[in-house]
Amino acid sequence: MMKKIIVSTFIFALLFTVSNEAKAQNYNTALGLRFGGTSGVTFDKGHFEGILGFWGNGFSVTALHVNYATAFETPELNWFYGYGGHVAFFNNGNPGNNYGRGDRRYDDSTVGFGVDGIIGLEFKPNEIPFAFSFGLKPFLEIDTNGNFYGAPDPAIGIKYIIN
Repeated sequence: MMKKIIVSTFIFALLFTVSNEAKAQNYNTALGLRFGGTSGVTFDKGHFEGILGFWGNGFSVTALHVNYATAFETPELNWFYGYGGHVAFFNNGNPGNNYGRGDRRYDDSTVGFGVDGIIGLEFKPNEIPFAFSFGLKPFLEIDTNGNFYGAPDPAIGIKYIIN
């Protein structure tokens, strides 16, 4: 029963995120890299951000609804904050290389479902087509083995502005 509730919540959050009208801060579309607990590739389209994340023994797919607000009355600086969900897939893992996902071993069939927040600061200089960020993407997750955990998931990022 708990598994069905978590899957339903994740699907609802994903659909809500994708269905919201997109409107970006200083750009419409960007492709980037995220370096942190969950490192990977990011894709931004307005208020939507997708992350294909990797760590020592697995990968995840995250969908976020992100809002932006000018920081410190400086047009090049933006606060970003939002919410979303993820699904994570684990390979056989060794303790200590799970980047916030606990010191446990996973088997090949373990899947995690979670809810995510995101908050941070982004710098987008007008002179170049790049944006730089620092943020936290805290998450809570339950996996198919019944384990429940969370992590702050800090990261730095760089994005290439497409348009």
